[in-house]
Amino acid sequence: MTPDGKVPAPPWLYVTMSLPTPSERSQARTAALYTCRVRVLVYAGTAQGARIVADKVALEGKRPVATGWSTSPLELVNTREPVEDRDVTVVTTGKHPMYGVLEYQFTAARTA
Repeated sequence: MTPDGKVPAPPWLYVTMSLPTPSERSQARTAALYTCRVRVLVYAGTAQGARIVADKVALEGKRPVATGWSTSPLELVNTREPVEDRDVTVVTTGKHPMYGVLEYQFTAARTA
């Protein structure tokens, strides 16, 4: 992304994930179960394009892998229809891309 907020043409995926933080640990510091969330922003030039890309994101049932953690499979818990991202401008077209949201959750338990 350039300093003025312009980016190359989509499609793109932007993925964020919440993980257990020190404030969420049990006071005894023993293994505990956490609910973690994965948020996928699906960008494309049009709403239809964002829907097509979202249909190709196949995370449902995948199990995240992290050393020292036992995890459950990802479960799709929410989707949102594509909307225009007015904070981003595509360099080649000068237009704002469309993005949709896929939200997943899984549980994680400390094994070590």
